[in-house]
Amino acid sequence: MTSSSDPTDNKIKVRLRFKEYVEVAGEAMWALPVDADDSGGTYILQNNSFFAPLGVGDLVRAELDGDGLLQVTDVVMPSPSVVSAFMWDRRTLSDDQACAMADAWRDRGASWTEGTGQVLVTIWNPQTAQSQVLAVLEEAERAGRGEILEILEGEDRTRGLQTNIDFELNREPHVEPTGTTYWAADDPYWAEHGLDSPDFLAFIQWLASVNDLAAKFCESGEHNKVLEIVAFMTGDDPRRDDLHA
Repeated sequence: MTSSSDPTDNKIKVRLRFKEYVEVAGEAMWALPVDADDSGGTYILQNNSFFAPLGVGDLVRAELDGDGLLQVTDVVMPSPSVVSAFMWDRRTLSDDQACAMADAWRDRGASWTEGTGQVLVTIWNPQTAQSQVLAVLEEAERAGRGEILEILEGEDRTRGLQTNIDFELNREPHVEPTGTTYWAADDPYWAEHGLDSPDFLAFIQWLASVNDLAAKFCESGEHNKVLEIVAFMTGDDPRRDDLHA
């Protein structure tokens, strides 16, 4: 669930690697390159994390891990914006009502809200103070719509306070290469369907090199099946017009 237009055009994926006690192993984040090349560099996050105090506008460093994916290895500079997390109450709000509540927050200083399960994670406009965010969310609490989980300023999101993230670069590959002869850049299908950005082609090439089934579908021209695997792995369907990678 999102409460405003998707700000992730022309983005790439970077991955947060979490410590063992976190309920998930990692989380993929959209980001825009700032000073980066094929081996990594600095990137501005374009969405909010659900498992670590990071949000839109935070500047991170990422490097290629053992699987050829960009792993976040440092938080360079958090944005000045406040990030909040609010757990809405299913007993009083439906999914649509929770989204409408988050939409209404934009009139009170919110910039972008994402939701998963019962949690709404919001990045607020830079000029919106923590006290203003607190007032908005406390109003929702008093109305019985849910409870505040956290309200974090930029100084609360520095590297030293990122207790859930494992910043050590994981250099060990998790899968053996398939030895495919497929080459994504030479496949006209991707350009014909507007999916020929360098980042997306690199992802398809990596996928074909580590996933036997994906390699088979690439080589046989079963592109829709390849895209189904991409959608399963990333949570985003590249065939949607607003999700071209």
